[in-house]
Amino acid sequence: MTAPDSRAGIDAARLQALAALHRPRVWRVAVRFLRDPDQADDVTQEAFIRLQRSPPSCPESQVGTWLHAVVVNLCRDRLRARLRRGTPVELDAAEGVAALTHRPDPEGRLDRERARQDLDAALARLTPDMERAVRLRYLDGLTYAEIAEATGVPVGTVASRVFRALSRLGEDLDPRHLEVLT
Repeated sequence: MTAPDSRAGIDAARLQALAALHRPRVWRVAVRFLRDPDQADDVTQEAFIRLQRSPPSCPESQVGTWLHAVVVNLCRDRLRARLRRGTPVELDAAEGVAALTHRPDPEGRLDRERARQDLDAALARLTPDMERAVRLRYLDGLTYAEIAEATGVPVGTVASRVFRALSRLGEDLDPRHLEVLT
């Protein structure tokens, strides 16, 4: 398919089809960043408003990657605004959504929280490029090709960064900690 005409915007039917296709993943990215389902809803809506008003000049097959970049930037803006206001970041909001769908297991939840904290600490010890590659691949669910496009590096470089990052994480963490990535 061809890219939408950026001067004309996207018609409502096409926007609805793109939203149906991409909204779940865009929302998951936002909620992982913001850890607040309500703010994730707002950011997701803003991303699709931007898509309608100023469609990307990329082929339609790459709209998902474009949306990912937009939502990441919107989330970063929100997080920066929180820091400026001194608003505390709610760390358990994402798990709150999961709790609505199944019965909570307090002991299991505590283990998952500890594993998540250990994983976050280990990810922070990686180089920024390796951390971003792992987060995009396993937490945001992007393919290597999508990561390459989003980061502007070759697919082989992405694969290498993910491999090296997982090797380092495997040295630093107990295997159960890596289950958080899936």
